[in-house]
Amino acid sequence: MISTNDFEDLPSFLKVCVGKIQKKYPNYSLNQISNMLDIRKSTLDRIAKAEVQKPSFLNSLKIMQASCDEGSIQKCIKEHYPNMFETFNKVYAGNSDVEFIKPDAEIYFKDPTTYELMLLATSESGVTKDYVSYEYGRKGLEILDMLVENEVLSFNGDKIFCDKKINATQGTVQKLLSNLVTSSYDLESFGNKPNWLSVQYESVNKEKVLPKIKDIMSTAYSEIRMILADKANKGSDVVWTGLVTDSFTGNEKESKVLQ
Repeated sequence: MISTNDFEDLPSFLKVCVGKIQKKYPNYSLNQISNMLDIRKSTLDRIAKAEVQKPSFLNSLKIMQASCDEGSIQKCIKEHYPNMFETFNKVYAGNSDVEFIKPDAEIYFKDPTTYELMLLATSESGVTKDYVSYEYGRKGLEILDMLVENEVLSFNGDKIFCDKKINATQGTVQKLLSNLVTSSYDLESFGNKPNWLSVQYESVNKEKVLPKIKDIMSTAYSEIRMILADKANKGSDVVWTGLVTDSFTGNEKESKVLQ
């Protein structure tokens, strides 16, 4: 695997990372790779030529996800994006060292036709090939085979599952949550079962309010993780939840964190 120790600076490191991705996908054009990574082609081309001195954190992360091991990713973030490293560890304590899923698998969390399959397959209970064949057809089976081949998923008897925790980029999380709210929220059963959906808004001083809300959500996130991880609560049902907050104006896009 590529390591930041072998290079003088970030541009040189990322240039080699892009080259490694191109070798991994020899039949892909740069445009296809840029689509897979969700990076503009012109930006990826400049990074591939080491012409960008400090690429955005998200673009660097996407490139490293596709070419580096987790240790190298964390080391690069710590060295070249120290503010993001500190924020990530603070906000997602206990989850900052979880491995990022590879881009060629991550796209299926974004796809509105396959995101449910990904949640089922990466849950602790896993999913059977018979179920996938019935619900998702040949496409679903091809996705499963690819994920097993890439060691994202594993076999356990007749079940296919993920034997490790995984992390994803913020863009994937945003799209996944959108898919869940749009297609998997049981609106007709609200009030008859313990599902919940609400939105609150008001004109306030965002510099004062957003940090307070973020702290509350971070605490709630940790408490929810404890409930989901409790062995006494294990079962075959997949339960999902999401937390999100933001303002309409003045967003600093480079400061976003991952989950």
